[in-house]
Amino acid sequence: MTRLLRHLSPYAQALTAGILVLAGLIILEVAMLDFNSATATPGSGGDTEEGAMTVASAPPIGVVSIPPLPTYQELRTRPLFMETRRPVPRQTGGPAAQRVDPGTKWKLTAIIVAGDDSHVFVEGIRDKAMRRLDTGQVLDGWVVSEIAPQYVTFTSGDAESRLELRKEADQE
Repeated sequence: MTRLLRHLSPYAQALTAGILVLAGLIILEVAMLDFNSATATPGSGGDTEEGAMTVASAPPIGVVSIPPLPTYQELRTRPLFMETRRPVPRQTGGPAAQRVDPGTKWKLTAIIVAGDDSHVFVEGIRDKAMRRLDTGQVLDGWVVSEIAPQYVTFTSGDAESRLELRKEADQE
């Protein structure tokens, strides 16, 4: 057999070897089916009314339950390969420790100051959601405490955070 294979091209040798392996696997599978049908016991579904043996069905494989879609919301809000992706902050301590600095999730896009009336507009870094805020309103547990022409100040307990308005060139 090796003499015959030596005269074939490398492609033909690989093809012949593949066919021989495949034939061996088929023979092995048939032998296993014969063994399963020979070991089937009466009363376990192996016998039919006609007396012919059937292959016993395989035991059921453990069913994998898929969690509901809302549990995947974090994948949507924090895509895996996004440059702005940040690790989830550790939550230690009380409610004040759970608040994340607004600068990590929001960017200041506009400030409107007209006399006593002032507003700020912030945009979500990940989801691009726009929010309009006035003094005293809450954003992710942070209260808007001061609105100035170039920045807005947030407070949360003892902590203070400031978002500054950046020029167009800085945002690109």
